[in-house]
Amino acid sequence: SGAASGAAGVDGAAGSRVSSGTAAAAAVLVLASAWYWRYDGINRYYQDYAGLGYESCEIGETLCFGDDYIDTGLRALGYSIAAEGFDIVEYEAVAEELGYTATMIEPPERVAIVEVTLKNDGSTDPGVMLPELMLHGLDFYTDMNLGLLVELNPVLEGNYGISLPDNSECRLTLPYNLRESQLSKSAWSGLDELSVLLQVTAYPTTKEIVLQ
Repeated sequence: SGAASGAAGVDGAAGSRVSSGTAAAAAVLVLASAWYWRYDGINRYYQDYAGLGYESCEIGETLCFGDDYIDTGLRALGYSIAAEGFDIVEYEAVAEELGYTATMIEPPERVAIVEVTLKNDGSTDPGVMLPELMLHGLDFYTDMNLGLLVELNPVLEGNYGISLPDNSECRLTLPYNLRESQLSKSAWSGLDELSVLLQVTAYPTTKEIVLQ
């Protein structure tokens, strides 16, 4: 009887341990399921919105904006762009040639000049804000020189954006500031061999033109 009672006690303790173990396992499963659900949800969110696609082309090739966003939520559906040339020149030389005398707080030492042809193949979007086209390398981004942009492109009539009539195109010169303070010493000394790209759209697909 005592043995039976002891056996019953062992069985009860074992049952208790099994029940506790089952409950713990269930709790872990619930936590794991919750974690996976959250991870999967976050992953899907970034997959949808973080811009995982990538497309690039070379100078002379045409890149369509498509239904991708440029940078600030603006689209240029129906527009396309092709880079026709790229050069890096001294800022003072460009300013002197244009007779450009506006004072800048921090004038660049050099300027990257990108010659592009912008086309409208039947777009109903407002147009393209040119400063949203970002110039960058592997470890730097730089801004457009807005003063030179207006001077180099009289067609803009003092504006920074352009809207083209249907089935028309326009040749534009895009100037970007290159400041020694923004680049590493090695990058600045090897500027003419540095990898340089023009970002045309940001998301969902990043589209870029390889300039150098």
